[in-house]
Amino acid sequence: NFNERLRELEDIRCECEQFLTLSRDIYATETYKIAKNQFYNNISRYLSSKMLEIEQRLENDDLIPLFGYDLIKHCSKRKGTLIAYPIEICIHPLENSLNEEGLFRIALSQGKQKKTLLLNLIYKQLIEEQH
Repeated sequence: NFNERLRELEDIRCECEQFLTLSRDIYATETYKIAKNQFYNNISRYLSSKMLEIEQRLENDDLIPLFGYDLIKHCSKRKGTLIAYPIEICIHPLENSLNEEGLFRIALSQGKQKKTLLLNLIYKQLIEEQH
């Protein structure tokens, strides 16, 4: 009789844990849905408020063709840089990739980190000895 009651209570406990896990998942899902909707509504309102400004800016700016246009003319029309816009866009991630965190960035193992640090230290010592 005691063992039966123990099993019954254990079953009830397992059901309660499953219900708790399910409830937490539902809560998290609903919370993320609300946050997502708020984010998109905020972005939509912001873009709607800036749309007139964006349209005016596009009308007033001299648009420079990106493709099928002489590269020298393209670069001469851009202010502040001598690099074509598509090339600049491609170079930007390469320049900043070491400073940004990302999904595909691979971290060194501890052994490789130690070896790299040791090599850097030896290199610095060699440079200092030469000067």
